[in-house]
Amino acid sequence: PSTDFKVPDLKVPAMPSTDFKVPSFSMPAMPDLKLPDAPEMKLPPAADKAADDAAAKAAAVKAKAKEAEEAKAVKDAAAQRAAADKAKAAAAATKPGVFTAHEAMQLDLEEALTRPVAGKGHYNLSAHMVWIGDRTRQLLGGHVEYFRGIRNPIGVKVGPSMQPQELKELCAILNPDKVEGRLVLITRYGAEKVAALLPAHIKAVQESGVPVVWQCDGVHGNTVTASCKLKTRKFDDVMAEVSRALQVHRESGSTLAGVHLEMTGQAAVTECTGGVVNIEEDMLTRQYDTYCDPRLNYAQSIEASLVIANALGAR
Repeated sequence: PSTDFKVPDLKVPAMPSTDFKVPSFSMPAMPDLKLPDAPEMKLPPAADKAADDAAAKAAAVKAKAKEAEEAKAVKDAAAQRAAADKAKAAAAATKPGVFTAHEAMQLDLEEALTRPVAGKGHYNLSAHMVWIGDRTRQLLGGHVEYFRGIRNPIGVKVGPSMQPQELKELCAILNPDKVEGRLVLITRYGAEKVAALLPAHIKAVQESGVPVVWQCDGVHGNTVTASCKLKTRKFDDVMAEVSRALQVHRESGSTLAGVHLEMTGQAAVTECTGGVVNIEEDMLTRQYDTYCDPRLNYAQSIEASLVIANALGAR
């Protein structure tokens, strides 16, 4: 059959016009509103005067405080200048010289060098300070009797055999008038014995009420015999005794005021082992010059001062 087919012609009706105008309208002008000026506030005459007086008083106080501050600054500067002048004058008046001290071991020699000083008492004129050794400090011995009669600053070596009560009595005998700086206690135990012995000795002295100057001898308690039969000391042992003594004093509410070392300014001496120069026992014979006790050499002495300074700074 025939497939011819015609689509009927369809017409879409026209759309109505969409034109639309928004009506115009305007806002009425706002009226110009002005706030009235605030009335000027005026204090009554009495209030004005009080305010002026308060301001003047505050200014006067401030000026007076500034004046006092300036006066204090001037006074402080003058005091500092006076102190500096006094110290300078004292230094200029001090006679240069060498401070000497030794162990007064041989009493007949020490007695021969002892003289009366008018108005001051008897002095051992062979040294500024003399001390009693750990072997000659018996309470009823001749050395203690001699020392209690001289006016020099004096010292006593305090070793492992010293009993706390004995030390207390010794302090009372040697410094009965409790003179500051008169009596120096020089401890010498050995590095391994400091912690066990020193606290009791400090306590005994504190109980006695006698003022003393504490010093640590780091060498005599640490002397050993090397394999080559020479006396020597290990640097680490010497420093350990000093450091441990310092710590015990701090813990006991006391003050370590000095150290006792034996040293020389000679760099090549080989008498004590250890230190940064690392002297070994087989090196001792290279330059063992001492006729008595082994000494720290120049490098070991400098190192010792640095170790002690570090220990003092550590808290």
